[in-house]
Amino acid sequence: MDKEWIEKQWNKLSVGWPTTHGESIKYEFPQSLENLSLFEIGEWNLKIAAWEGYALAKLGFFEAEINQYQSNFDIGIWKYSGTKKLSKSECEYAAISQDENLQKMKSKILELESITIPLTRLIEAYKRQREAISRELTRRSLENAV
Repeated sequence: MDKEWIEKQWNKLSVGWPTTHGESIKYEFPQSLENLSLFEIGEWNLKIAAWEGYALAKLGFFEAEINQYQSNFDIGIWKYSGTKKLSKSECEYAAISQDENLQKMKSKILELESITIPLTRLIEAYKRQREAISRELTRRSLENAV
């Protein structure tokens, strides 16, 4: 997978990039928060919290959809276990090679999982950025207390 393919797939998602007032943006988190005013830090905190909340909601929907497909897939492969003692992966292989519907389900599961992984990393990035903001605000309040 190359970067262009990943960006193309990401742009097809309903998640999209963070937006402000309906306009899609690609942003760069400030290298240093020290030079920002409290108002600017507050704006960053609000934006990132909103984007994080939206991404978490989307992640929840995708994970629920994965669970639904996975449950149906697991039920579907169960009938391929037969009387033999096969491992789950052997049953999956037998089922996928013989059943087109199960092939489509497995493909959909993999597609959805390929969405949730970068979405999870994006949420982690938002958390780290909000933690950096929190540390800067704590540093400033301690400085003012001295």
